[in-house]
Amino acid sequence: MLARRVRENSLGLLFPSGDADALYAAMRKISTSDMRQYRTFAAIYADSCSRNAFRESLLKQCKV
Repeated sequence: MLARRVRENSLGLLFPSGDADALYAAMRKISTSDMRQYRTFAAIYADSCSRNAFRESLLKQCKV
């Protein structure tokens, strides 16, 4: 489930669970520009998970 959120929201690189070598390779692969992009997408994703976003979603469902 976590990998799906990372993939669908462009939050970072994926690696197999428990594979330290793959994690190391992914960390070495990330550039500064990638980090800026991931930071931006993480902020957007965080906003979508806020209490206000949850409230708005509930209200929208009640109006249907």
